[in-house]
Amino acid sequence: MKAKVNSRTVDMQGILVSPAIRSMVFQEAEKVQAKYRGLVAKRTGELARSVRVATSIGVGVKPGSSPRWRGHVIASAPHAAAHEFGGKGRRGYHELRQALR
Repeated sequence: MKAKVNSRTVDMQGILVSPAIRSMVFQEAEKVQAKYRGLVAKRTGELARSVRVATSIGVGVKPGSSPRWRGHVIASAPHAAAHEFGGKGRRGYHELRQALR
């Protein structure tokens, strides 16, 4: 997805927190959500149904970086963490990581 930017009057901080960028980030997170729902086992469907998307403004990875929109894909089923990362001698499926690729 590309955003048009006039390089002569770039206010990067303003762009990173703009509604247009939020929309783009949300759309990309929805793509990850759809991929994840397609990957998870659907015995009961609880895990796939529990996945939601949210956005928030936060700083980047590097210290001193500008605030920007971030997308979050959240699986809120009670067993979501155990399914993703494993537990009690069981391996995790790491499907959220797969969905991000």
